[in-house]
Amino acid sequence: MLTRGIFLILTSIFLLFETGKAGQDDITVTASVNNNSLFSGERFVYTIEISGANLQDISRPRLPEIHNARNFSQIPSTSSSISIINGVYSARYSYSFTLEALNEGAIEIPAIEIEVAGNMYRTNPISLMVYDRAQSRQRVDDQPEIFLRLELSERRPYRGQQISADLVIYFKPEIDILSYQPAGSWRTEGFWSENLADGTSPRAETVITGGVRYRRAKLLSYALFPTRSGSVEIGEYRINASVRRSARFGDSGSRFFGGMGRSQETIEVRSEPVTLNVRPLPQPVPSHFSGAVGEFTFERTAPVREVMLGEPIEIITSVRGTGNVALVNKPVYEAPDSFESYRPQENINTAVSGGRIRGSKTFTEIFIPRRTGAHTLEATTVSHFDPARNRYVSHTLPAIEFSIVRDPDAVPNVITDTRLRLNTLTGIVAWSQVQPQTPVPQRWWFWLFLIFPVLVIGSSYYGYIYLDKYQNDKGFSRAVTARKKAMKDLQEARSALPDKDSKKIFRLITNAITGYISDRLNLHEAGWAPADVEAILMEKNVDEKVISEAVHLLKLGITIQYAPNMTETDLEKHISAAEQVIVKLGENL
Repeated sequence: MLTRGIFLILTSIFLLFETGKAGQDDITVTASVNNNSLFSGERFVYTIEISGANLQDISRPRLPEIHNARNFSQIPSTSSSISIINGVYSARYSYSFTLEALNEGAIEIPAIEIEVAGNMYRTNPISLMVYDRAQSRQRVDDQPEIFLRLELSERRPYRGQQISADLVIYFKPEIDILSYQPAGSWRTEGFWSENLADGTSPRAETVITGGVRYRRAKLLSYALFPTRSGSVEIGEYRINASVRRSARFGDSGSRFFGGMGRSQETIEVRSEPVTLNVRPLPQPVPSHFSGAVGEFTFERTAPVREVMLGEPIEIITSVRGTGNVALVNKPVYEAPDSFESYRPQENINTAVSGGRIRGSKTFTEIFIPRRTGAHTLEATTVSHFDPARNRYVSHTLPAIEFSIVRDPDAVPNVITDTRLRLNTLTGIVAWSQVQPQTPVPQRWWFWLFLIFPVLVIGSSYYGYIYLDKYQNDKGFSRAVTARKKAMKDLQEARSALPDKDSKKIFRLITNAITGYISDRLNLHEAGWAPADVEAILMEKNVDEKVISEAVHLLKLGITIQYAPNMTETDLEKHISAAEQVIVKLGENL
C-alpha cells in the first residue's frame, strides 16, 4: 500500500513537470495592429498577445522610439482570458498601446522582446503605410463609391503555369454590402480554371488606395492555367450587389454582410477585362517532357516483382506537386518485348492549399508476361517545367527487375490417341458395277485444298505483321484504338446523364474529341484549346463543317461550368453530336 502511494506521488510530480515543460513549448507571442493603412494624424492600436498553458512571470513589454509615430500610452492597457477545451487549459494575455501616425510615409515597428517564465520571446515586426490626409480630401469625391477588381498573382505566366485570380470588391466606409451574386457567365477562353472557394464568408479590411480609404473584401478566388501562349484576355466579371449607405458616414467600422443604415439598393458592379501576355515554354522542349508545369516529383513502383507466367503486373507511376496536375501526361517507357501492355488507368486527387491547387495523379499500367525468366523495365527520364526556376527539371525513374516463373500447379494438356481402329470385315460379298469417276484435278475440292493453305499462311503472316506493329508502334496502336477509347468516354458521359452533371459530362466529351484527334495523329494529349484543335484540323484539310462542330463542342466544355445545369435531353443531344463528330473525323483523318 505504501509503495503504491509513493508511486502515485512520483507520477503526479512527473506529470506536473511535463505539463509545465509542454506549456513552455506551446507559448506563442504575436503582435498586430487594428489598421495598417492610415492617414496622417490618425491613431491606431498596437497589441502584443501571449498565449499558452503555462503563463507565469510575464514581463511588461516596452515600446522603443518608433519613427513617424507618437506613443500615447507608456503603460499599456491589459486584458486576459482563459479557456478549457476538451480538458486542455490555455490562457491569453494581451498588452495594447495607442499610437498616432505623424507624417506621410512608412512606419516600421520592430520585433519586441518579452520574457515569459524565464524565457525570452520576440514578436513579429509590423509595417504600416501613412497617407497625406489633405491630398485625400481632394481625391475622395473623384473616386467611385464601390468598384470591382480582378487581382492576379502573375501578369506574364508561362503556358500551363498556375496563377491565382482574386475577385476583390472595394467600397467606401459609409457603404454596407448586404449580399451579392454573379450577374452572368465569366469569359475565360484560353484558360483551364478551378474555383478555389473554401466556403467561408468574405471578410472586409480597411485599405487606402488612390489616397482614399476603402473597405476591401475578397469575394471569389480562382486558379487559372493558360492553355495557349500569346496575348490572352480574361473577360469582365459582373455581380449584382445589394448595398445600403450607413447613417454614420465615414465610419470605418462598417461591416461586410451587415450594418444598420438606410438607402438600400441593388447595383451592378463590373471588373475591367485583363489582358495577359502568356509566354510559351522555353525551347527546346525536352523529348521526355510530361506536360507538367509547376513544382512536381515523380515516382514509379511495382508492388510485386515475382509473378507467375500469364499473371498481371502493375506498374504505378505517381506525379505529386503543385500546378497543372490534371494535364500531366503519363511518362513514356518501353516494356520488355515479352510483355503485353494495356491502356493505363488514371486517378487524380486535388486539394486547395494556400490559394493554390496541389495534388497527385497516378497512372496504373497493366502488363501480362508471356515468357518466363528475368526481365527488366529500363530506367526512364521524365521532366517538368518549373516557372520559379525558369527551367526544365529532369527526374529519373529507376529500372525495375521482374522474375517470371511458371506455375508449379499448372495442369498439362492431355492428348488423347484418336487413331482409327479397323476390324476384319466378314460376311457375304456383293459385286456392283463401278461408274466412271471425274478426274481429281477437275474436282472443286482439289483446288480448294490447294488454295486453302496459301490463304491460311497469307492471313497468318498479315496477322503477325499487324500484331507486331500494334505492339511496337505506339502511334499505330493509338490510332487503332482511338475510336474505341473515345466512345468509351462518351459512354461514361451517357451514364452520368441521370445526375445532370454538366461539368463532368462536357469534360468527358472534351476528352473524347481531343483524345481521338491526338491518338489518330499521334500528338500529345494535354493542354489543347479550341483554337489549337481548329488549327490542327485545318492543316489536315478536314471538312470545315466538321471542324466547326468539333470546336463548338469544345467551347461549350470550357464555358458550361459557369452556366446553369442543362436538361438531360440537351445533354444527350450534345453526346450524340460528339459521336457524330468522331465518326466524321474518322472519315477525314
